[in-house]
Amino acid sequence: MKPTVVLSAAALAVVAVVALPASAAPPKPMSGTIQVTDATPDPTGGGIGDPPTGICGGKLPAEKGAPVKFPSAGKIKMELSGFQGDWGLALRDDKGKLIAGDDQNPPATEVVSTKIKKAGTYALQGCNLGGTSLATIKWTFTPS
Repeated sequence: MKPTVVLSAAALAVVAVVALPASAAPPKPMSGTIQVTDATPDPTGGGIGDPPTGICGGKLPAEKGAPVKFPSAGKIKMELSGFQGDWGLALRDDKGKLIAGDDQNPPATEVVSTKIKKAGTYALQGCNLGGTSLATIKWTFTPS
């Protein structure tokens, strides 16, 4: 009987080792640059309210924004620059809901810094409210 007990304990130990989950590496910080072209200024797309329009949601068809997939909850910082006149900057979830935005009138840059609660694909959106047709979004993501 004693060898049977030792064999069972050894088999149980092997099962326990196999059942342990492999630890996944934590997400790493990310960053990027997005060139935005919006040749049709729409001054009705300003303001923070959402709905009905919110930032980058004016009467003209809005630029969709660049989709970026974030692997976890964390902090996103976006800066829109390289334009003259008035532009807006928005962060939207995968359903199009405004998470955060900035619409100063007119600054040299628009800045959004906010936390997201979960992983997912988000739209980083710059929109021309009354300025030149080109701008640049620089963004960083820091996982929490």
